[in-house]
Amino acid sequence: LEPFELSPGAPVPPDPSPQWRRVVWSHDCALLAYADSTGTVRVFDLMGSELFVIPPMASFPGDFSYAAAGLIFLEYTASAQWSAELLVITYGGGLKSYLVSVGTNQSFQENHSFSFSTHYSHGITTAIYHPGHRLLLVGGCESGVDDASRATRCGLTAWRALSGSPHYKQVTSGSLVPRSFSLLDGVFRLSLSPDGTLLAVIHFSGRLSVWDLPSLRQTVSWDQQLQPGFEEINPEWKTSLEKRKKIKDKEQYYSLCEVAWWSDCVLILARCSGSLTVSSVRTLQNLLGKSCEWFQPSPRVTAAHDGGFLSLECEVRLAQKRGRLDSNLGGVASEDEEGEEGDSDSDEESSAKARYSGYVKQGLYYVTEMERFAPPRKRPRTVVKSYRLVSLRSTTPEELYQRKIDNEEYGEALSLAQAYGLDSDLVYQRQWRKSTVSIASIQDYLSKIHKRSWVLHECVERVPENVDAAKELLQYGLKGTDLEALIAIGNREDGGRFILSGDLDVDDAPYEDFLSAEKEMELKREKESRKRQELLARVDFSRLTLEQKELCRSRLKLLCYLDRLATYEDILGGPDAAEQRYDSEFFKKFRNQNIILSARTYARESNVQALDILFTYHGAELLQHRLAILFNFPETTSPHEYTILLPEAWSLSTGGLGPSLVRVSLCDLGVIPWDEQRHREMDWCEEDQCRTVLDQNLQDHAHFLYEDAPDWLRFRTATPPMDLLTDWYLSRAQDIDSCSRQVDCALSLVRLGKERDIPGLERLCDDLVTMETLVYETACELSLTLRDLQQLGDIDKLRLLMKNSSAERYVKDVFQWMVPFLHRCEKQSGGASEALLREYLVTLSRQDLSLPLAVFQHSRPDSQQKVLGDPDQLMTVALECIYKTHIQTPTVVLEKHGLQKPVSYVRSSQTSTEEAHALMVKLCRHTGRRTPPVSESVWRGVLQDLLDMQHSVYTCLLPDTCHQIFVESLLCSSRPENVVLAGQLIHCSAVSHDVVPVSGSFRDRGRGGLSAKVNYHTAVELVLAAAREYFNSSTTLTDPCIELARECLKLITDCPPAVQEEMDIISSLSVLESFNVNILPLQVRLRVERLSIIEQCISQCSKAYTQSALLLDLASLLRVAGNTHTPRLVLCYCDISPSSTGYGDGWEVCSLLGQCEGYMDLRARQELIHPLLAASSDLQTQSAGPPSSVSPLGGAAGDLLHRTTNRTIEVLASTGLTTKAVLTAVSDHKWWKNQLNYLRPLHGRSGGSKAVGREENSGLERQGVNPFYQGLFDDPYVDQVSCVSSEVPPLFLRVIQGALLAWETYVIVSCLSLSLSVLLQLASDAFPRDMTLSLAYLLALPQVLDANRCFETQSHSALSLQLAAYYYSLQIYNHLVPCLKANTHTLYRADPKELIRLVTQHVTAHSDWPADVEELIGQLQVYNERLTDLTQAQVLQGLGRGVDTRRFSSDAHYKKQTILGLTETLDDSVWRISLSLAQRYSIPLWDIYMTHLEFLFTDSGLSTKDIEGRVDTLALFDCLKSEPESFHSHMSKYVLTSVEGTDLPRLLYYYTLLEECCGSYCSSVITPDTHIKLLKKLRSVTTGLDYRKMTDEVSDPLAALEPVLTSQNVLSISKLANRLPRPGGGVVSASAVHATWLRKLFWRGDPQVLKRPPQTEQDYLHAYDTCAKYLDRLSYSTWGPLTCSSYSSWGPLTTEYVAATLPGVH
Repeated sequence: LEPFELSPGAPVPPDPSPQWRRVVWSHDCALLAYADSTGTVRVFDLMGSELFVIPPMASFPGDFSYAAAGLIFLEYTASAQWSAELLVITYGGGLKSYLVSVGTNQSFQENHSFSFSTHYSHGITTAIYHPGHRLLLVGGCESGVDDASRATRCGLTAWRALSGSPHYKQVTSGSLVPRSFSLLDGVFRLSLSPDGTLLAVIHFSGRLSVWDLPSLRQTVSWDQQLQPGFEEINPEWKTSLEKRKKIKDKEQYYSLCEVAWWSDCVLILARCSGSLTVSSVRTLQNLLGKSCEWFQPSPRVTAAHDGGFLSLECEVRLAQKRGRLDSNLGGVASEDEEGEEGDSDSDEESSAKARYSGYVKQGLYYVTEMERFAPPRKRPRTVVKSYRLVSLRSTTPEELYQRKIDNEEYGEALSLAQAYGLDSDLVYQRQWRKSTVSIASIQDYLSKIHKRSWVLHECVERVPENVDAAKELLQYGLKGTDLEALIAIGNREDGGRFILSGDLDVDDAPYEDFLSAEKEMELKREKESRKRQELLARVDFSRLTLEQKELCRSRLKLLCYLDRLATYEDILGGPDAAEQRYDSEFFKKFRNQNIILSARTYARESNVQALDILFTYHGAELLQHRLAILFNFPETTSPHEYTILLPEAWSLSTGGLGPSLVRVSLCDLGVIPWDEQRHREMDWCEEDQCRTVLDQNLQDHAHFLYEDAPDWLRFRTATPPMDLLTDWYLSRAQDIDSCSRQVDCALSLVRLGKERDIPGLERLCDDLVTMETLVYETACELSLTLRDLQQLGDIDKLRLLMKNSSAERYVKDVFQWMVPFLHRCEKQSGGASEALLREYLVTLSRQDLSLPLAVFQHSRPDSQQKVLGDPDQLMTVALECIYKTHIQTPTVVLEKHGLQKPVSYVRSSQTSTEEAHALMVKLCRHTGRRTPPVSESVWRGVLQDLLDMQHSVYTCLLPDTCHQIFVESLLCSSRPENVVLAGQLIHCSAVSHDVVPVSGSFRDRGRGGLSAKVNYHTAVELVLAAAREYFNSSTTLTDPCIELARECLKLITDCPPAVQEEMDIISSLSVLESFNVNILPLQVRLRVERLSIIEQCISQCSKAYTQSALLLDLASLLRVAGNTHTPRLVLCYCDISPSSTGYGDGWEVCSLLGQCEGYMDLRARQELIHPLLAASSDLQTQSAGPPSSVSPLGGAAGDLLHRTTNRTIEVLASTGLTTKAVLTAVSDHKWWKNQLNYLRPLHGRSGGSKAVGREENSGLERQGVNPFYQGLFDDPYVDQVSCVSSEVPPLFLRVIQGALLAWETYVIVSCLSLSLSVLLQLASDAFPRDMTLSLAYLLALPQVLDANRCFETQSHSALSLQLAAYYYSLQIYNHLVPCLKANTHTLYRADPKELIRLVTQHVTAHSDWPADVEELIGQLQVYNERLTDLTQAQVLQGLGRGVDTRRFSSDAHYKKQTILGLTETLDDSVWRISLSLAQRYSIPLWDIYMTHLEFLFTDSGLSTKDIEGRVDTLALFDCLKSEPESFHSHMSKYVLTSVEGTDLPRLLYYYTLLEECCGSYCSSVITPDTHIKLLKKLRSVTTGLDYRKMTDEVSDPLAALEPVLTSQNVLSISKLANRLPRPGGGVVSASAVHATWLRKLFWRGDPQVLKRPPQTEQDYLHAYDTCAKYLDRLSYSTWGPLTCSSYSSWGPLTTEYVAATLPGVH
């Protein structure tokens, strides 16, 4: 049943008369029309949205004539505008037709109207439409028209719909009724059959009639009294107090209220009583059976559809009564009695007394009007109406049977099963599953089920809630699987039924045959045994059928479950305790669990009683694994708790006396066997003959026990030999110590083993006693394990015992710890105690004799307790200790000053000068760093200590060395007072005159040590070193270190040059500051060209040139000109100031001073003239006319060079002899060299006009020309000095020209070797100022290839390289066609670029050149290549990639690195350029692709998906995989290190590339294929995992896994653990992953399992309970690390709780 309610989207207003409402669907179910009792029609769509409202024609309260008696949708096809036609027929007889539409133009329009009032004066009751015949069938009151048809007289008429007015016409048909025949009756309900041929009509009188259509002839009719079952009343009314009154007036419920069609010949009839029948149209026989279906009164039904129909019923009931609001004053009990009787005032009759009392009260109230007699006020009653929409469908007996079972109507279901022969097992199966298992339910339900497989499945699989029911169910299953059933199955007599074995029926035995209980049981067993033997003889186990085998397997399982149940009862404490403590869920797990796993679980839970019971009753499966199971006891559990489980030895020959009482050999000892028992006798199906057929032989289910601890396999035996038992006790003791660090538990186990006569445990027991002393008494080395202790020697153990013993307790500890230990050693080996004690005391005496002395004092003869009892031994040991004692003075001194050094260090370093020196320096520097600073007296003590150590121990050092170390430490202590103190200890001048007096604390200190001073030269070195250190570490002039440096320098009073230079550089800082020069002091010191600092001052300060004196002082302080005097400084100032400011005053000063004959210093005059010489023009050019200009870039008159050259040669030739004579006459043969210096640049300087020119055009980016020709070039470089030279006085120019002419004359007429370097120097100097002149110098070289020396020194620019190519093109052309001697050869007028191109093409097209030409061609090709490289570099520079163009054109390595660097781009244009360059310069394409791939991984910033796309687009991998070994090496070295460990998609792509290219070249433990599988799985279950750390084979993978382990992914990760290598070998186990997660879960919680980390004791207990659910995933090997990390931080309550309940937690 489902409740019926309107959609929330289609609310309708409440209607006080809902029975007058009508609802109808359109033919296409797109519209729903609803009419209420007032006649208002509302139309809705499928979504429940109200489309429009059609108001009624008129409406008056209580007038229902305008309510809809019929609501009909008709198809409308005349216009597409309207969706349908809606007929609204009122009870008053009015009809209106409306055209309705939906969609965007939803609306309605009245089509026509009609009235039936002329035919039905009293109105109509119902109307339906027949679409096949287009008939409107109308029903109403009977008609009084004479000679009317039978249908009309009954109130039934048919109207045909017309297309126009009057729209409806009555159809006259049917048989005529004579006027004398009276058949006046009205129509109440109409129903059309599915095929449209029959019409069912209910009349007002209750009559039912059926009419043919369209003839309207009545075929059959039944009056109400003739209708079968019309008087039946709902049986529930007879038992209900509320319905009694309805039964009294039951005639009103006889009438029919609803009719519908089930099929063309079956009617659905509903009556006012609520009965519903499906009846034949011919006989009205109820097809549902003998009884009808009952609903609430007057249900509404629909026509049948899809094998069923719907019924709407309304249940009306009164709400439960509340307490009365008022009561009468007298409190008469009749009111209460009335309330208890029922919900209606007149539901049950009152007695006569009650009625009489009521009447009297009414009379008295009427007479007296007293409230006392007033009748009780009746409170309003609430009526609750429940509407139900019920679906009735046709069904089969099987479906009805199943429905009854589903509705838990088991009685009716059994009746159906019996009536239709259905399987009754289904009823009992459902009852069995719905009920709890008990002895009663077994008897009531399970025993009545016949299907054997189903019963056995329930007996095997279902676990009852109590122990008795569980036992009963298993025994019931055993009864059905005994030999009787086995034989019946074999004989095919069972029919699949569950056959119980027959019991002995004692009821048939006579009374006198009854015996006592014991004899009766014995007799019964004998009979059962005989019967079983007889039945077994009938079974051939070798020929069992499949069903028989399955029966035997089920019986074996039931027997196993029964044994497990008995074992569980014993574990719980017996049958009585089992009734209270039985847990069905646990037993369900326990009975199916591997018995070995159960035993291990109980061992881990320290449940000794349960494990004892398992060993006793399941020894066949468990005893061979006894020792391995005992390994699973928590190491924190005391062995005394499971003493009864420990193996015990006995003597085979002495009848049980062990080796402690009788000395027996090891082979004569045996283990005491375990006392095994059985719960029952062996069953017939457990015999070997049956198990062999069933393949049920015992299998090995203990592999998991040894999986994580293969070493335990050697203990797998039920009768272990003695040596194996000894080994077990040793191993178990070591495990207890290593896992729990509880030595007392390990010692208890060994002692229990000794008590059980296990041999070979004495040495281990002694070690554990020592270990116990170390851990619990000495508190020494808490991290020491038993294995570590066993690896130590006895002397090391003794030292550990006494390590933490204080001096006050030393003697007591000797007797408490040392003496027992020595006794144990003596017991193991005779004489060991004496040797141990001697070695220990002698070793101890090397550091300190106080402790050995205490031992000796308590070994005197008069002592009661003696450590050394033998006097001779005492004396021997004491003397040896004294001899081994070493001097301790240095150790004491160092300790006093805070430096800890053992005596052994002093002894080993006393002969090493380096170590001794380092120790002294460390002591002094340590004193200088003390805070607060130490006083002078402390320093005095330090010096005294240094000298004492030197005198007593470190004789390898001299006393002067100690003084030097001390003074150096004082100077470097950063304290001014210490610097002053250092001055008292040095000689401050060469004449040993002390300016600073020595303080009294350093006078006359004996032995001449403290009064000695450091010699003068050493003192100067120390002071300079300290001052330079302070100066270099300073940042500004005001830094305190500057003052400290000055204070150090002031100590040297005579101020030698080195000291003065340091003072000057300090003084220069203040001058630099005045010029606004911000520079670090260290930069001033490191500046090689200090003249640049002067330039910086001038550039920083606009008025610097006015402060000439200050600049000269600064230059002097900085030693700009070395150690020269003022003239040189004047020259430096003149070099910089005029040229930088543009003033010519400097020229004038230099000129006058240089020409002054009264100035006798010739060298100074030469240096003053020098800058003017550098700025003057060439003498040869001046004498022959304007200078020539042959531009290598095209341009000017080329023959000028030849003409000027020839003119120069002529002039020189005419004056050659005279010049030679002059040079010969000059006595100073070095004069020409001095003149040459005027033309050469001043080496070591960066000043002068020439330097300025070179600096401005040092890059050779512009062509330098003479100012005379500057108008012939575009943007040339014109030297400023050349422009100023015109202002030089003529006299001065004549001097310069004369000197230069004299020098050149000398060069030409002499054959000196210096001429080559002179021409090269001239060409080099002229390069930036005048390239044409430079080319002229180069063409004058005697050897053509010598020009390379000039070209290589120039900056590699386009101009310089073109000039070099032009030079060699000229020379090649001249070799092939000599022409340079011709004055006006056309070669000089040719375009240089065209000349270079022609010469290059010519030499390239031909070969077999002469050797000298071949060399020139090689040089031409070199410079052409460099020019091309430079062009490419400039293109690269235009990309903004920071390419050095000059270096690119000259450095091959830089060129390759630059091209490879260009590949690190995402710009496709740059990428194409890099590929073009690589092809040009023969760089392997593999290197290009590999560099780009590395860039994509490291610095591109692309996502992994984008990287994959770019690699595929550029097809990088096709080339890279050609060299798999190089690819793997490069990727591993450069790419992998740059990938973040947490970027799993990037790592997945990395290893995918490796696998595709070079999987076979990978030598790591994890192959790329394994990496790929790991990454794919880990990427989906983890977030933030550092995969590289996890797989680097150096770190522990568990450390990387721990942060990402959660309850959601730990299982998935544990399955991958065996692929992760551990450092040192091996792989990670799944158990280790779970252990790591459990440790994290316990301490930090988990978002899903443990919401917050534990804080309190209770939180830890809760955390423990949570972790305990997962402990079965751990193996034995992971218990130790897990428990050791947790046990130390638990509280006492947690520790006690865990130790008592949780296995393996320590």
